[in-house]
Amino acid sequence: MRNDRILGALVLIAGIVLYAATAHFPGAASNRPGPAFLPRVLAVLFAVSGFLLILYRKPTVNDASENQPRNRFKVVAMIAGLVLYSMIADTTGFLIAGGCLTFGFCSLLGNSWRVGLVVTVVLVPFIYTIFSTVLGVVLPVGWLGW
Repeated sequence: MRNDRILGALVLIAGIVLYAATAHFPGAASNRPGPAFLPRVLAVLFAVSGFLLILYRKPTVNDASENQPRNRFKVVAMIAGLVLYSMIADTTGFLIAGGCLTFGFCSLLGNSWRVGLVVTVVLVPFIYTIFSTVLGVVLPVGWLGW
């Protein structure tokens, strides 16, 4: 319980610091979000997440289960997945690399392959559409060319 509150306080502070760091970023221009948009959204999400961690203790059957080697493996595997994604995204494109990453994360978190497939097929094109059309962010196209 105490660890959750400490982590929550650190995440809340990080969100506040990140938001303050974007004070000099330009805002929106001509109906398009500016460079400050995404960092500020992430900072607010950090702060809200930290606040919720402080308020609500996560339900666990046994606090010792958090330190199981299997959980450490999952963290290392997710970090390795992010590194691999950053290495292959330019070649394969966002849709393929992001799809592999999303499906891998779903599998690692214990979801069935069907759930992972549905989440991947829905979420990855949705994220691509939001970033490319709404936010105007150029994502790697890779082999598919779009």
